[in-house]
Amino acid sequence: MRPHQYHDKPRISCGYYAYYSGLPMDGRFEAYIRPDRAFAAWPTNDDLTLVVGGWPFAEFEANKKDIEGNLLTMLELAPLFAERVRASRRETRFAGTTVPNFFRKPFGPGWALVRDAGYRSEEH
Repeated sequence: MRPHQYHDKPRISCGYYAYYSGLPMDGRFEAYIRPDRAFAAWPTNDDLTLVVGGWPFAEFEANKKDIEGNLLTMLELAPLFAERVRASRRETRFAGTTVPNFFRKPFGPGWALVRDAGYRSEEH
């Protein structure tokens, strides 16, 4: 059973992520907001760093043909960060897709997450 969903809106973004090794983060979370782009990275377990980025849904079809190329181009909007990513090694394939845009009732049957209690996005 899924929690009640409301305020459904058209999709406005898509996002992708992959894990990298050898990407120095010094224990920090880094986020970059640029026009029509957002990306971030943070250290995880096993000395891996999660790198995530997104762009407008209007670019989904064109950009999904070369996720890595489009992500790396986006990272160039923060040249020093992009240089660190290029010097690291991608360890996983890219995962991601368009991002649904709705709210869910943050309690009751079907609700399991503690964080992000009001806003929820997941693929149906």
